[in-house]
Amino acid sequence: MKKAFLIAFSLLLMASTSQAQLLRVGLKFGGNVSNAVGYDARKSNWRAGGHGGVMVQLRPTFLPKWSVQTEALYTMKGDNSVTYGPSLMARLDYLDVPVLLQYHWDDIFFEAGPQFSKLLSSTANPSVVTPPDFNPMSYGFAVGFGFQDKSGVQIGWRYNADLTNVTQSTEVAGEPVQTRLRNSVMELYLGYNVGTGQLGSALADAGTGIGRGAKFLVTAPFRLFRKKNRPTPTETPAAAPAAPATAPAPAVPKPE
Repeated sequence: MKKAFLIAFSLLLMASTSQAQLLRVGLKFGGNVSNAVGYDARKSNWRAGGHGGVMVQLRPTFLPKWSVQTEALYTMKGDNSVTYGPSLMARLDYLDVPVLLQYHWDDIFFEAGPQFSKLLSSTANPSVVTPPDFNPMSYGFAVGFGFQDKSGVQIGWRYNADLTNVTQSTEVAGEPVQTRLRNSVMELYLGYNVGTGQLGSALADAGTGIGRGAKFLVTAPFRLFRKKNRPTPTETPAAAPAAPATAPAPAVPKPE
């Protein structure tokens, strides 16, 4: 998985040096439901979870309808079963790295590609005494579709599943036995990405907004305190209105 991630990242980095204006970076998060599928899957109840992380999208000028998007996502998987069905009987937290080829049709896109997953932790479901042992790595695929407008907002559905078994093989009577269970996940997500040329202005705007908000939070109490304790100005009596001007007396003619 590490080699695949480094290869994908290197390809995007090399392409971005010549077509930097087409490289977009962003964040995404969403909810998902998961369970176990496979030949031996029985009584694997759906588990609700979530996912989130970063994404990098490259869209070359000579192929305007196509793009490559790679992501690094923290994803909650597993199932909600408490009895051996066989089932997973645990919540499984993964680092997922999908590398997806996307086709854009106006604001709609379709995507598909491989996915590499690293198990971060496992938590047994309540009342489960001994969950199975899980493989530290898994490989699979992802397919989906969604909407992305010119501002970089993404909304989409995605299905991803493993092609390798989730659990490790066990020995029964000295013989290895492999239970065939694989992760299956349906995701609904919201994302936002911006071009690398716009990243500086976006960060600057965000920094300005945060600075103004912090200044308001710090200074507002002092302004309120000063206003509250400011002495009320005394009102001065209004000046009496000026007397109206009198007309001059008419001149008396002198006797001849």
